[in-house]
Amino acid sequence: MKQALHQHPTLDDFPRLPGRYQRGDVIRIVTSVAPRLGLGAGALRALLTMIHTTRAADWTGGTCVPTCYREQTKVAQSAGVTTRTMRNNEAVLERLGLVEKIVGADGSRGRFCHGEIVHGISFRPLIERFSDLAAMADEIEALTAQIEVFRRKCTAARRAFTRALSELLDASPKHPDIPALLSLKASLPRRYDGLGLDELAGVFDTVDNAVRTLHDLLNGSPESADTPEIICRPHIQATTEPDLESCSGSTADNRPARKRAAPNPYVAAPVGATNCRENEDEGNRRGHKPELTETFSPRQLYWMASEDMRMYLDAVCASPHRLTAYDFTQAAISILPALGVNPSAWDEAAETMGDLAAALSVLVIDANRHHPERPIHSPGGALRAFARLAASGRLNLHGSLIGLKQRMEARKSASADEAQ
Repeated sequence: MKQALHQHPTLDDFPRLPGRYQRGDVIRIVTSVAPRLGLGAGALRALLTMIHTTRAADWTGGTCVPTCYREQTKVAQSAGVTTRTMRNNEAVLERLGLVEKIVGADGSRGRFCHGEIVHGISFRPLIERFSDLAAMADEIEALTAQIEVFRRKCTAARRAFTRALSELLDASPKHPDIPALLSLKASLPRRYDGLGLDELAGVFDTVDNAVRTLHDLLNGSPESADTPEIICRPHIQATTEPDLESCSGSTADNRPARKRAAPNPYVAAPVGATNCRENEDEGNRRGHKPELTETFSPRQLYWMASEDMRMYLDAVCASPHRLTAYDFTQAAISILPALGVNPSAWDEAAETMGDLAAALSVLVIDANRHHPERPIHSPGGALRAFARLAASGRLNLHGSLIGLKQRMEARKSASADEAQ
C-alpha cells in the first residue's frame, strides 16, 4: 500500500495506451491473457469491474492515470463479492503487477487538493505492461486459430476415413487390413474439445495416413495407375498453366459466376461455436460420386484455383499420391485463416452442402477475391451466403466454376496474344 505525495505532475507522469488501443481493448486483451497470467475468475472479475469505473479518456489522453476511485465496499457490491474477497483480489492483482494500490492512511480513495493527490487503484502498471500483454494475446489468438483449423481437418479426415473404410468393407470384406483399420477407428477420440495443438496434429496425421492408405487400397497405388489426374508439383518447377480440356457442354453466359443471397454486401463472419460434429452416416448421405467431379477433373480444378490455393494443395497432397477430392477439402480448411474466414462458416457450409462442395466454394471465393468486376471482399460472408443458397437449392456452383474456368482461359489467351 502506498500513499500519494502532494506534487505537481508532468506529462511524463501520465502513461497512455500505445497506438489506437482504447479501454475496450484493455478489457478484451486482459480477458484473453488471464489464464496465461494465472489470473483466476474472481480476480479477473474484480479487475474488469474496477476498469469499468475509470474514464475511457484517461487511458488514451495522457493527462491522467486511469484510477478506480470508488470505495472498496462499493466495488465489492458491483462485483457481487464480500469486501474481504475484494481485498484479497486487489492483493492478487497488485502481486501480478497489473495495478498499484495507492490509498490514504485511513484507506480513503479519491482525488484531493484540486486533483493533485490521487488515492485509489491505479492502472499505471497495466498500461506499462500493455504492449507485452497485447503480444501475448496475439500469440494466444494465433494458437487458437491453429487449433480450430486442426479440429476441422480432423473432422474432415475422419469423415473421409469412415467413407473409405465403408467402401473397402463393401468391396473386400475379408481384406487383411480391415481389423486394424476398424481398431483404429474405434480408438479415435469422438470429440476434440480440450485437445492441444500437438495432440490434434497427432490425431490428424494418424487419420490422414489411414485415409490415404485406404485410397490406395481402393484405387491402386499411384505408381500402378494408368493415367493419374495430377501429381503434386515438385518443390521447383515451371508454373505455366496447361491447356484445359472442355469440361461441360453448358455455357456460363447466362449463368453468373456467383450469386448473392441478398443485395446487401457480405458482412464479416461473427465468432461462432467451436465444437466439432462427427457425422457417422456421412458415407450413406454423401457416398455417391459428386456430380462436380464428373464435370471437372482434379487437374482442371487445380489450375482454376488461385496461386495461393495451389500452394495449399501442394502442401496437403503428399507425393506420390494423386490429387483427390479429399485433398481439396483439406486445402480449403487450411486456407481459412489466411482468408479471414471464421471456422463456424466452414461448419455451416460443410453441413449444408458436403465437404467437397464446401471446399470448391472456398476455391471459387478465393479466386474471386480479385474478380475484375465483382471482387469478393468478405470471404467469410460469401461462404455463409453460399451455404444459404445451397440450403434453398439456389446455389449454382457449377456456373461459378465454369465462369472461373472461362476467365482463366481468357487470361491465357490474352497473354498468348501479347507474347506474339
